Amino acid sequence: KMGLKNTRMFSYDIDKVKKRIVDFENLGFANSIINMIRINPSLLSLCADSIKLKMSVLEDYGFTKQEVINMIKKCPDILTYSIDSTMEKIDFILINAEISQKWEI
Repeated sequence: KMGLKNTRMFSYDIDKVKKRIVDFENLGFANSIINMIRINPSLLSLCADSIKLKMSVLEDYGFTKQEVINMIKKCPDILTYSIDSTMEKIDFILINAEISQKWEI
């Protein structure tokens, strides 16, 4: 079914697919990469440097590497967003979380 969801997968070079899977495994996604690809097959088109950069942006917000990995496992689409979009979303969440904490009694 994965191929039916993203027919572009059939055009991927099998050696590149294998390399991407190894890249994800080396970044800490060994046990979840197949499920992540099922959710979003376009992850196979990402290069390791792009993934590392997006992970480091999340770590710059104070998340640990394991927290970043867990976030991405739950929502692999995070890796497909632009860095600016990701930062805007996190800023929005953090600002709203801060506002709601101020109103807690």
